[in-house]
Order: sequence, then C-alpha cells, then structure tokens
Amino acid sequence: LEILEGRHFIRPDKEWLNLVADEVNVKSVEFVKILPQGELWVKVEEGDWRIALDTHVTPQLKAEGEKRELIRNIQDGRQALGLKPGDKNIKVFVFQEGPGRPSMQNLFGVARIVGAESVKPGKPKKFDFHGKYTIDGVTTSIRIRKIGRK
Repeated sequence: LEILEGRHFIRPDKEWLNLVADEVNVKSVEFVKILPQGELWVKVEEGDWRIALDTHVTPQLKAEGEKRELIRNIQDGRQALGLKPGDKNIKVFVFQEGPGRPSMQNLFGVARIVGAESVKPGKPKKFDFHGKYTIDGVTTSIRIRKIGRK
C-alpha cells in the first residue's frame, strides 16, 4: 500500500506504518512522492489523499496467507476442544483432499504458534477434532488428537 502525500503534514514513524499495515491487512505501507503505475495497482483518491494498492499476489504472499488460514483453523479446533492457551497436549495432523499436499514450508513453526506438541502431515484414524477449509479449490483437513488418547 502506498500513500501519496497531499497537503496533509504527516510524519509517520515505523510503528504507525506497521499498525496501518496490520489494520488493512497488507504487507507494508509507504509514503511516496509519485504513485506507482501498472495494471496491478488499484488507486483511490479522496480529497488530497491518493492511495495505491499493489494487488499482485506473489507465491510467497499466497503461502503466507495459506499458513495464516491453517493457524486460524487449528485455533478454532483448540477452542472447540476447550483447550486453554497454555495447553500443549495436542498433536495436529494436516492433509489435503484431492491434488497436492500441504507444503512443509507452511507447517514450519506452526506448532509453536498454535501451542501444539507437533503439526505434521498425516491422516490418523483416531482424533478428537476434525475441521476442513478450502482455498483455491483445494480442501485441507485438520485432525487434532489430544496426547494420551489411545
């Protein structure tokens, strides 16, 4: 997201720019003298403000979005099981129905974020929670098993 400075005097610091980026769900926010051009830039004008949004989705951005969706769905499963934030007594298994497999890159670091002993590919027969979500026509299933379950 890039913002062209008009008559408004704004000297945002890095923390403010990061807050705006988080609120509008973009990777970064920058003030520029001239807005970028191109068909992938969406532009909005409001009074003295001119804003451009880069709508190009790179493979890295797509992977980050898929990882966030995985994390959100695991957190939903934890909540459905009545787990508290500090409870790490679960194993999470992820598999895709149809073409493709969950990217190991998307699974890296997820266990720490969601408070699980592990998050890995797999399709166990015994589980305590099962959830699904679909992105771009590929359905991903999540199975959560409480540790100690036989």
